[in-house]
Amino acid sequence: LPSASHVGKSAAAATVEQIMMRGRWGKLGAATVRPILANIPRSSIASSPIQHIVMSMNLSTSHFSSTSEDITEANKRYQGSVQIKSTSDGRGYGIFATRDFGPGEPVIESIAVESFDKPHSHSVQVGWKTHIDINLPGRFLNHMCDPNMKVQPNDSNAYDFVALTKIEEGTEVGFDYETTEYELSEPIQCGCGSPKCRKILKGFGHNKDEILKAHGKEVISPYLLSEEG
Repeated sequence: LPSASHVGKSAAAATVEQIMMRGRWGKLGAATVRPILANIPRSSIASSPIQHIVMSMNLSTSHFSSTSEDITEANKRYQGSVQIKSTSDGRGYGIFATRDFGPGEPVIESIAVESFDKPHSHSVQVGWKTHIDINLPGRFLNHMCDPNMKVQPNDSNAYDFVALTKIEEGTEVGFDYETTEYELSEPIQCGCGSPKCRKILKGFGHNKDEILKAHGKEVISPYLLSEEG
């Protein structure tokens, strides 16, 4: 998810310095940088010397989680279905349909690559106390207050993303973050542009009635409709 995790200014500065120091020792590996970047607000990266390192490694400063090689690999797997590419309005990466999909048709499958007890800026919640990182291309799905996909739990303890409506080739696909997240790691100011835009996203726990009215229960992650465990 594209909201920034909350890290204190001093902590962010120290982490930036840490990465800069590592950079002087030789070529940085993406595996070293990714877990550190996940805990730094995007604003700290954009306004610091670390940005040129991120760019030189082909890491996205919007999602700072995957190299260009990872994106190329995901696009090959989903060739003729969906494609990761930059959005035209500067929101970073998005996922776009490269063919038509009918309502109810699976669009993207995902697997859990790591699990956490608490949410962070890019995690997806699959249970009351379970948050996961998912693989590409699903990791780059943007939020939509009026989504064209819904989540469907799968056997990998993650979600498949299924078309809610007819999706035409060239359309960006996305889902409503508040249909999976009980409480976001940090509120998101939404810019989806939909007439149904809720403006500020905090999580299902804050906007339950509005989300249920907008989507109905069938679009909500099942754990959110169960008793909190």
